[in-house]
Amino acid sequence: MAFVADEGSQSFGTSGSGNNAALPVVRTEYRPEIDGLRAVAVIPVLLTHAGFTAVSGGFLGVDVFFVISGYLITTILLREFSKTGHVSIMSFYERRARRILPTLFVVTAVTFVLAWMIMLPKEFRDFGQSVVASGVFLSNVFFASESDYFASVSAFKPFLHTWSLSVEEQFYLVFPVLLLTMAKFSPGNLKWVLAALALTSFSVGLHGSKTAPTEAFFLPAGRAWELLAGALLVFIRPAAPADHVRRLMADLFSLAGLVAILLAYMLLEETTPNPGTATLLPVVGTCAIILFAMPGTMVYRFLTMKALIGIGLISYSAYLWHQPLFVMSRFYFIEISVVGWCVLIGITLLLAWASWAFVEAPFRSSDRIGRRTILIGGGAGLAAMVAAGLTVHLADGFPGRLDEQRRLAAIGQQSISPYRDSCGNTLPQDFESFCVFGDNDKSLVAFVGDSHGKEIFWRTTKQMEGRDYAVQGFLWNGCLPFAAYDEPRACDMFLEAAKAHILASENISTVVFFVNWQAHLGCGKFCDENNWFGGGAERARGMEKIIQTEIEAYLEAGKEVVLSGQIPGMRSNIPHKLNAQALRGLPNDPVGIAEAEHGAQAAPSIRMLSTLERKLGVSIFRPSQTLCSDGFCRATDGVMPLYFDHGHLNGFGADKLIGPLLQAIDLSTSI
Repeated sequence: MAFVADEGSQSFGTSGSGNNAALPVVRTEYRPEIDGLRAVAVIPVLLTHAGFTAVSGGFLGVDVFFVISGYLITTILLREFSKTGHVSIMSFYERRARRILPTLFVVTAVTFVLAWMIMLPKEFRDFGQSVVASGVFLSNVFFASESDYFASVSAFKPFLHTWSLSVEEQFYLVFPVLLLTMAKFSPGNLKWVLAALALTSFSVGLHGSKTAPTEAFFLPAGRAWELLAGALLVFIRPAAPADHVRRLMADLFSLAGLVAILLAYMLLEETTPNPGTATLLPVVGTCAIILFAMPGTMVYRFLTMKALIGIGLISYSAYLWHQPLFVMSRFYFIEISVVGWCVLIGITLLLAWASWAFVEAPFRSSDRIGRRTILIGGGAGLAAMVAAGLTVHLADGFPGRLDEQRRLAAIGQQSISPYRDSCGNTLPQDFESFCVFGDNDKSLVAFVGDSHGKEIFWRTTKQMEGRDYAVQGFLWNGCLPFAAYDEPRACDMFLEAAKAHILASENISTVVFFVNWQAHLGCGKFCDENNWFGGGAERARGMEKIIQTEIEAYLEAGKEVVLSGQIPGMRSNIPHKLNAQALRGLPNDPVGIAEAEHGAQAAPSIRMLSTLERKLGVSIFRPSQTLCSDGFCRATDGVMPLYFDHGHLNGFGADKLIGPLLQAIDLSTSI
């Protein structure tokens, strides 16, 4: 992050001589407003990750840091070049190591201890993998291949935030060499080359946010323009506000920059494409502040408040500490109040101050700790991170450290379908033998749906012996298995091909739909609280028409149709909740939700399915009739979880449904 970029907030003028005449010349004054700007960047990150919705776009503080980083690193490199005519790359990376590694090692060590004590094996193993990636500065690549930054599971990844650190280190593997080569051999073209690269990167990010948003978010190709924007500021030096008009202009431009950043924090949200055109708000705003927040301006006076400068000085440590602390607290407490989050933010800042005072500051002094110690120690520390992470990964998260109650929670968490990433999610060349279980010469029952059908399908495949039909899976995670209502989806080609195959197939006699209906049709207050995507009454009605039309097509093709109702959704991750209960010594009370609450959540789908049953005569399978009794929908069977998260049944939960589901299928295939 940008808070690891500098040795001091320096700036440049624009004059020079000799071969360096086209390069900016160093000015040596300290710029306290940049330290204040760091605080303006890190505080919203903490607030957003703590769930304060007033700053829904607080994650864009990372973009502010990128700009600051590009500006300060370019300043440091060209300062040395202007003085000596060359730059020691070794000295550059030594400074990076001094600034970044000591606190990273301390945070990693503490997080390892907490993870050993608190995490279930699956998350501990995943954490080990992320530590390996962080140790080689590839955590952005790791997380790009693993999940969406804004997915709910991301709230349980202690090192997710290191992605931005990896982006910077990857950028600075290339940037210093390019910068200094151009400065030496073609200084007059340097700014134009940087500008061209920035525009190219911006275009890559803009395109990627539409075609591959996760990769665009995490990878440096679509992020480099933000660092390059900061680098280009070195070549722009507004005249000092010597008169009233110039001072007024500096005031207006710097204030506009601050307003742009604050608007980005308040108005943008996780669904906003990033990087994208909206990212220009924090990036351009940061550029305006760096250029125009001169002494005497309102923004300068604001950013140089002692409190902001103090937070800015510890911003790197605060950023490193906050995610592990927040994640471990979520694991331990499950539900955290507003007051609790405020306390956690306070603890984060306290830890940040301590690590800044006793780790960062001492290691930045070359008089106290020499280059050899830093480089050898840094290399050894990174190697230790990789070794420790690999050990946890190879040991599968050390399940032997758990007591019996936590062990059962872990077993339930890992009882997931081996076909979760197959039987859908990719488009096969043909569907004839795609994901077929049982005798292919028999009648086929097609399972069509999203991820909520995968464990049901898996457990059904175990029951094929003695059946006069086989089963075939057409299941794509997170995708309503009907035509898109409003915009194209990655699954559309798969669904169109699968539908055409099912309609044309003489072997497929029955189609069973398993869908997380409330994620698509809405679920009222429950959706809002859990940040699920539902779309309002008009969108729900439009989708209902599409669903009815497609069901009619299956019926006209002679297929029997079984529609599954909504699986009851829980308010928290069930294995996590059981783990937290065990950690805190709480009674092993039944876990679940009231049946009335489930009915309220599932009301839109209950209404739609009842209409389809009445109008079209399709069969409706209702999971709640099995999973709910005496007014309560249970998420556990004794101490064994029936869910592997808050909404997906695990294998044990699916087993509860197999008997009545097979009865419904047997009935449909006998017609």
